Amino acid sequence: MIHRTLAALSGLTAGLAGLAQSALAQRPPPGNQGPPQMSLEAAWAWFTARPGVMIAVGICVIAIAYMVITKRKSST
Repeated sequence: MIHRTLAALSGLTAGLAGLAQSALAQRPPPGNQGPPQMSLEAAWAWFTARPGVMIAVGICVIAIAYMVITKRKSST
C-alpha cells in the first residue's frame, strides 16, 4: 500500500517538474512577430468554412436545450 502511494507521489512530482520546465522554456514571440489578431469576420469565415464544426456546435446547442427543457420536476 505504501509502495503504491510512494510510486504515485514520485510520478506526480516528476510529471509536475517536467511540465513546469517545458512551460518555462516557452517564450512568447516578440510583439511584431505574433499571429494576427482574429477579427469577428475572420472567425465567422473560419466557422462557416467548416461544416463539421457547425454540426458539432448545433448538436451541443440542441443537447443543452434538451437538458434544460427536460429538467422539469415531476408532479408525483
